[in-house]
Amino acid sequence: MRRFNKEIFIPLFFCSVPFLLWACSSAPSRPAEILTERNLASSELEAAYRNMNGGGYNDNLTYITDARRRAVAVDDPELRVETSIALGAAFFSNGEVDGAIAEWERAEKEAEEESLEELAALSRVYLAKGRLKKNGGQNGAEISKAILGEMDSLSANKMYTAFAWQTLGLAKKAEGRFGEAEEALMKSLKIHEAELYLESAAFDWFAVASVRSENENYEGALEALRNALAFDRRSENKYGVGEDWLAMGRVHVKAGQEQEAFKAFARSEEIFSAAGLQEKAGEARLLKESLNLVE
Repeated sequence: MRRFNKEIFIPLFFCSVPFLLWACSSAPSRPAEILTERNLASSELEAAYRNMNGGGYNDNLTYITDARRRAVAVDDPELRVETSIALGAAFFSNGEVDGAIAEWERAEKEAEEESLEELAALSRVYLAKGRLKKNGGQNGAEISKAILGEMDSLSANKMYTAFAWQTLGLAKKAEGRFGEAEEALMKSLKIHEAELYLESAAFDWFAVASVRSENENYEGALEALRNALAFDRRSENKYGVGEDWLAMGRVHVKAGQEQEAFKAFARSEEIFSAAGLQEKAGEARLLKESLNLVE
C-alpha cells in the first residue's frame, strides 16, 4: 500500500498552502456526482430493449445481468428496479410469462420500498400485461381499469405513458372493445412517433392491425401492417420487418387471398433467412407450404 507523508499529503489534497491556491483555482471543477457505472448500466438496458424482439434472448440476458451487477454495486435503487423490469420484459419476449410476472412483482415491491412511485406504477402496468397474457385476455376489463388507475403516476414520463396506452389497447382488444383499443394504441403511437421511437411506433401499428383483423377489417389490418413495415424499415429492424410480412400473410389467408398470402410468407422467409433467424424462417416456410401453391 502506498504510504503518504501526512504533512505533505494533507496540504496538497486540500490546497490549504497559500502557494498552491492559485494552482487549485485553475483546476477543473469536481463533479457533484459520479455517474459512470449508472450510465453504463443505462446503456446496457437500452441495448437490451432495442434487441428485445430480435431473437437475441441470450444477448439480452447478458446486457441486463451486467446492468444489474452495476446497479447493485453502486447501490442505485432506481436502476435496480429498472433492471428487474427489463429482465421481466426479456422473459416475456421469450414466452416465459411466469418468470416475467415474478420479476415485475419484484420490481414493484422494491420500488414501493424505495418510495419510487413512478417505477412502482410502471411495474404494475407491466404486471397487467403479464396477467393479461397468462389469463388469455379473460380479465381484460379488470386490467383496463387497473391501467387507467396508474395513468396519473406515469404522466410525467412520456415513454411510460405511451407504454400504458399501448397495454391498455391490448386489454381493450381482449374485452372486444375494438374502437377503444385502437384509440388507446393511437395515443401510444402519437408519443412514439413524436419522440422518434421507430420500433415502438411499428409495434403500435402492428397491434392496431391485430385489432382490425380480429374485428374482420382485413383491408384496414393490411394498411396498418404496411405502416408498421415502414417504421421497421426505417429502424432496420430485421425481426420486425419479417414479422410484418408474416402477419400480412396471415391476414391475406383470413381474407381468402391465398396468392397474396403465399407471396407475403415467401418474403418473410427470405428476410428471416437473410437475418440468420432460421427458426422464424422455418415458421414462414411452413405457412407458405401449407397453401399448396407454387412460386
